[in-house]
Amino acid sequence: MRIEKEFKASTVDNAIETGLSELGLSKEEVEIEVIKEDGVFSKAIVKISYEVSDDIPEETTQIEENANVEENAASEEAEEKEEVLTEEEIQESIAKAEEFLREFAALSGIECEFKNKVIDNEINIFLIGENVSKFIGWHGETLDAIQTLLNIYVNKGKEKYARIIIDAGHYREERKKILERKAKINARRAYELNRDVPLEPMNSYERKIIHTVLQNNPEVTTRSEGEGKDRHVIISPVAGEMKYGDSSSFRKNGPTKTKSFGGNKRRF
Repeated sequence: MRIEKEFKASTVDNAIETGLSELGLSKEEVEIEVIKEDGVFSKAIVKISYEVSDDIPEETTQIEENANVEENAASEEAEEKEEVLTEEEIQESIAKAEEFLREFAALSGIECEFKNKVIDNEINIFLIGENVSKFIGWHGETLDAIQTLLNIYVNKGKEKYARIIIDAGHYREERKKILERKAKINARRAYELNRDVPLEPMNSYERKIIHTVLQNNPEVTTRSEGEGKDRHVIISPVAGEMKYGDSSSFRKNGPTKTKSFGGNKRRF
């Protein structure tokens, strides 16, 4: 499946840099087309295209809770914690979810198939077809809206909550990989620049990915700030000690930051 996205900036180079940073991809992994050159009163526009697999992955990593994650992240995870479902309850929820999606797809004039995978009590439903990308929307906003309606429909009147994640064209799986790369790149920036690095606003599912990727990183911490659609993750460097060394070293290199807890410097 091929995905195409457009990016604007003051110059073509800046638009390309913005796009690659947002997608977490390198120039070698994409095709770049200049839609519009920059001008005195207009911005440059570039289209970045890349391929994603149509195959369902054999294994999907489940985002797990961890008591050591920043307090905001922990509270977000607690809000979304599901009850353990029986096999009968899972199959009933899958049937009801696929009924909803089948009717929704028919009303949208889109033909698609459904495949499901249950991972740690979470129901993942994959929408597969030629035009399923229409379900994704900008940064997955349409997909998120459909998923919200689906969860309300499936869980209405039930004592136990069945958490259902839907994915069209494996957008979420590819997005997860992008966010994992972005988390590591910006963690390195935060540590090397010794300052906070805020990320763009994300939904709770995507924020959890960032928190989880970096939760065991000894050089940075993460927290969520903002309300509603503006809620985002901030990556902060862990405070270290200042080491001056001998006089010749100081004259040559100046003060250097070291970790008070010892150990080798973490590689990203």
